[in-house]
Amino acid sequence: DINLSKMMKIKDICGLPVGYADHTAYDDPHNEMVSVMAASLGVPILEKHYTPEHGVERIDFHAAVGREKMLIIKKLMKLAFEVYGSGRMTMSEPEKKYGNVGPMKKAIVARVPIKAGETLTSDKLWFKRTEEESTLKQNQFLLLVGQKAQINIEADEIIDFSKVDYKFKKLDLDEFTHVKKVEKGK
Repeated sequence: DINLSKMMKIKDICGLPVGYADHTAYDDPHNEMVSVMAASLGVPILEKHYTPEHGVERIDFHAAVGREKMLIIKKLMKLAFEVYGSGRMTMSEPEKKYGNVGPMKKAIVARVPIKAGETLTSDKLWFKRTEEESTLKQNQFLLLVGQKAQINIEADEIIDFSKVDYKFKKLDLDEFTHVKKVEKGK
């Protein structure tokens, strides 16, 4: 019955801030969570009935909560506003760090120890999450294959062009993928 999305449409149509008047039953097991859901959409105002004695029959007692629940709601609203954020389009420092070394950013590392002069092959390399940043992007993996190591490289050590005798080459996609070259005119 709450229909928060309707409330957000009214906000957009009117171009005015909105608040949420929560009347969730005091004994509803989801009371605190429902109370803060509008805050997670950026709604800055919550009307909530308070009573020093919840459950005691009086006007609006059905939706009135006591001090403990009100403190929980306050804490959850603070968290909801922090998560909602400011809407700025610049990246925060934690976002930058996550993008550089986070779980979706994997560096190209040696899968096994590689001796100086040894040729790098795809079975000697892999991707791994690392604490330090790599200068190579994941899509540069194939540029390392076929190169000779200039130095001894330990297993799990990040590999970049400074550790190989890199010679520019043209990649043969047929060798590494199922993509076949299309001949002209076909």
